[in-house]
Amino acid sequence: MIYDLIIIGSGPAGITAGIYAINASLKTIIFESIEQPSLLTLAHNINNFPGFPLISGQELLEKMKKHLESLGGKITQETVIDISINKNNFDVITSSGKKYKGKTIIIATGTKHRKANIPGEEEFLGKGVSYCATCDGAFFKGKDVIVFGGGNTALTYALYLSNIGCKTTLIYYKDKSEMKTFSNLLESAEKNNVKFIFNKSIKEIKGNKFVEKVILDDGKEIKTSAVFIAIGEIPLNSLAKKIKLELDERGYIKVNEKCETNIPGIYAAGDVRSSPLKQIVTAAADGAIAAISASQYLKLQGERNAKGNKK
Repeated sequence: MIYDLIIIGSGPAGITAGIYAINASLKTIIFESIEQPSLLTLAHNINNFPGFPLISGQELLEKMKKHLESLGGKITQETVIDISINKNNFDVITSSGKKYKGKTIIIATGTKHRKANIPGEEEFLGKGVSYCATCDGAFFKGKDVIVFGGGNTALTYALYLSNIGCKTTLIYYKDKSEMKTFSNLLESAEKNNVKFIFNKSIKEIKGNKFVEKVILDDGKEIKTSAVFIAIGEIPLNSLAKKIKLELDERGYIKVNEKCETNIPGIYAAGDVRSSPLKQIVTAAADGAIAAISASQYLKLQGERNAKGNKK
């Protein structure tokens, strides 16, 4: 069997792509990684996805899957480990050794959070520890919060949290001079009452049922309701590297406005692709764009083949 579309990844981007592909009458298969499930499953509370004022990530993902299944779609739980490019189609190989053929591919493998490995980080995940300020910040309006990190993401988180009414402190284990690349963001954060603690790290996150304080490496305790860890994400781009898709300087897949990569017939959607904002709603939008782009590509290829056969 040759599929019209193979979707690698079953998060918001992959599932939305599947819904649009099925509606476009494309013969589609979706793969869900066994080792690396969607980051959406780690979101304990979501309040910024339209239509769902408050829902857990796991529940939202299940609703998306049920929508897909109601259209006849199915998710295959196999980890894709390789892609090979043939003249007329692509071969996708899974960890079980199976080979699947497809005319087009959407890579929607997402990212994984870079963890700080602080004692208490895992224990309080979803109970005050978060990796996404725009996802969870609204739950801590008017409260003391801490951002841990010193790059673009950390400063953006600190500025965002301060702007929505959180009493924000940014803790960075290096000197302030290390932030000179982000001087504009730093200046904006300072003007918006973000407090800074430099040359210090968090030794431990503590609390009872929820985060209550952090202990710095010099023994100082700081009361807080949340710790937003912002030391980066890691794009799951191993497949992209194998087939030499173009990546940006951070390792995210480069695409155009149609989610097309540098290889015709291969698309990228969601957090794994280079984009200014990584949210559930933008991942879903990418999935829709990528699926429609794949459908248009297949139609064009079919028309070209038909013309070629007439000659």
